This record gives sequence, C-alpha cells and structure tokens, in this order.
Amino acid sequence: MHSTGNSATEPYIVSHNLLVAHATVVELHREKFQEKQGGESGISLVGQYIEPYSESAEDRASATATIL
Repeated sequence: MHSTGNSATEPYIVSHNLLVAHATVVELHREKFQEKQGGESGISLVGQYIEPYSESAEDRASATATIL
C-alpha cells in the first residue's frame, strides 16, 4: 500500500518532468542523430494506462480493446 498523494501539486511535478525528459531527448537527437537520420521530434501528452479487472479472457479483451 502507498501513501496518499497530493493531487494539488503532483500533476504539475509530473508535467514538469515530462517536459524536461522530452527536451533532453530532443537535444540529444539534434546533436547526435538528426544530421545523419533526419526526422523530427514531437511529443504526445495523451496517454492511458489500462489493466484488466481480472485475468478472465473477457476482462483482458475489454482492456485491450480500450487501449486500441
């Protein structure tokens, strides 16, 4: 079990860390790979994490369908 988080501040901390991680990878890509490989960098801030309610075939299929 884990302690209760702080929903007033944690989303901002997570968002900050996502942007810092993205900026780090973009910089790395530009410095080491872009000239040779080309390409562009982008970010998607939409994500889902779905787990089946149980290990039943029906719940697993439902979770998979939700992700797709």
